Amino acid sequence: MGFVRQLVMSFLWIGVLRAQEDRDKYFNVTLPSTITAQEGLCVLIPCTFTYEKTVKAAVSSRGYWFFEGAKIQEKAVATNDVNKEIHEHTRGRFRLVGDVRSRDCSLSINDVRKSDERSYFFRYEHNEHPITKYSYIRYPLRVTVTDLQDKPEISLPERVMEGETVTVRCVAPGRCSGTAPNITWGPESQFKYHQLLNNTDNPGGTKTYASTITFTALREHNSSRLHCTAYFPAVDKYTTNSVSLNVQYMNSSKLPLIPMIGGAIAGVVVLAGLCLLAWLMSRKVRRARDANKEAGDKKETEGDDLAIYSVVNKSPKGSRTENNPHSRANTKISKEEDMYENFNNDNLHYASIRLPRAKPESKYSPICEETLYSEVKVH
Repeated sequence: MGFVRQLVMSFLWIGVLRAQEDRDKYFNVTLPSTITAQEGLCVLIPCTFTYEKTVKAAVSSRGYWFFEGAKIQEKAVATNDVNKEIHEHTRGRFRLVGDVRSRDCSLSINDVRKSDERSYFFRYEHNEHPITKYSYIRYPLRVTVTDLQDKPEISLPERVMEGETVTVRCVAPGRCSGTAPNITWGPESQFKYHQLLNNTDNPGGTKTYASTITFTALREHNSSRLHCTAYFPAVDKYTTNSVSLNVQYMNSSKLPLIPMIGGAIAGVVVLAGLCLLAWLMSRKVRRARDANKEAGDKKETEGDDLAIYSVVNKSPKGSRTENNPHSRANTKISKEEDMYENFNNDNLHYASIRLPRAKPESKYSPICEETLYSEVKVH
């Protein structure tokens, strides 16, 4: 009898398992197996589920999210059942935002903490069909938490003029509905600004947290760093971003003092170009002058012989002109009018001597002018 009883129980258990398998095929959930969130921010996990097609949606359908391994009698981490107790670790931060009647089990987590890193599962209960209750343990959700990495987004004009009113906007990371972050600017000692918070409500119940400041641009602000910090008090974490200001201002000559470095480089390039142009022009002029000088020297060396005229003082017969101390002093190169004036003078005779001029050794050798004298002895 004992053997028969065990055999019957085995067949019954197999039947139950098969029935459960046939039933499980109607209960499925679609969601990411793992989701990553940053500490202090928020995350939305999309989720949909199915159950028997023969069962119609109930007005009072209920959904529950539990820690993995928890029993359904224990506290839930999120639910739409107002009579169900919520775990103190997740109370106010975990919300079942999906419409369970539409088979939506989406979960929202705000003010994410490192302790939220664990696995969860979803359970559905159809109140009008008590048999339609199912825990989707086969489809757990794994949540991983990283350090806060996103930085605030800062928007400002690309370029402003001194004296203008500047508006700068900073948006905190995360589009959440949890604890609002505190947004601050700095350095306060350098920027005298007026701050305005302008948070925006988004579809789905989330919010965008932002801050706008206005100040008057000064030349001292040029190239200065403007910092925006978002502090998340729920987790005691903060993140900072900064931008550099580009302020143009007027110098003493009332000209815009635009790009100092770029202008200096451009000036050096222009100056170098002018110097190169001047050097090329001077070199060209020097070459032309040397060429003209060589042409003149060549023309002189190839010209006619030099004619030298000597005026000879006629001495009495028998005298020696070389003994007369005034003979050389009276010798000179005559002008044409002197030649005609003394033409009838019996004591003067003219002699023409043609001498070829020697070519200089080089174009740089000096040309020395010299008066040549000749003595003619008259008998």
